[in-house]
Amino acid sequence: MNGFDTAALSFVNGFAHRSEALDATVRLLALNNLFKGGVVVPLVWWAWFRRRADPAKAREILLSTMLACLASLAAGRVLARALPFRLRPLHDPAFHFQMPFGTPPAILSGWSSFPSDHAVMFFALGMGLFCADRLAGAIALLYTALVICPPRLYLGLHWPSDMVAGALLGLAFGWAAARPAVRAAAARPLLAWEERHTGFFHAGLFLLSCEMVNLFDDVRDFVEIGFKILGGLYHRLF
Repeated sequence: MNGFDTAALSFVNGFAHRSEALDATVRLLALNNLFKGGVVVPLVWWAWFRRRADPAKAREILLSTMLACLASLAAGRVLARALPFRLRPLHDPAFHFQMPFGTPPAILSGWSSFPSDHAVMFFALGMGLFCADRLAGAIALLYTALVICPPRLYLGLHWPSDMVAGALLGLAFGWAAARPAVRAAAARPLLAWEERHTGFFHAGLFLLSCEMVNLFDDVRDFVEIGFKILGGLYHRLF
């Protein structure tokens, strides 16, 4: 804990456990994917099909950004495992967190809080969107900063510095995804394939955007199971 985290989160936590309606509303915003990725990810499709002078460049940036979202989440998970474990506020007995009504006490127990996956991915998406389409990107960044991130502080799922670090990491990935060399390497071959296989490409793009809505939870479950299987095989062989 540091002074910034303690002061900022104490202020936010002062509103908790006073109103069941407020706590339920914040919990819905924090935990329901429809109000997170379900709002921001459709902006990618809006920007993708929006009429513009140079649609090819915008689509390169958008596709590169979508791939960067997956890479940014992977980087965030690597940091969470490599850095010292950090308790979430609601699990830290030293902070004396006031639990909002209806919050499961064991939520995300055993997961390090630093950095915030939500901040990483949605700021990466917002920055990439901004580079492709100023209006869509501005909406995504504002929505992430004002609607997606604050409820997770309110529920004690993250410290403010978790959000700041995640936002900076995400912005860096989103900015990098829009660089000409990166988008040419990541997106241009796929867009060339799209010209020959339009149906397959858009089916894959739809599936990718669905996974972005839930922060690639299904992919992460698959990876976790894969690691457990490999770990079991390793222990049996060695």
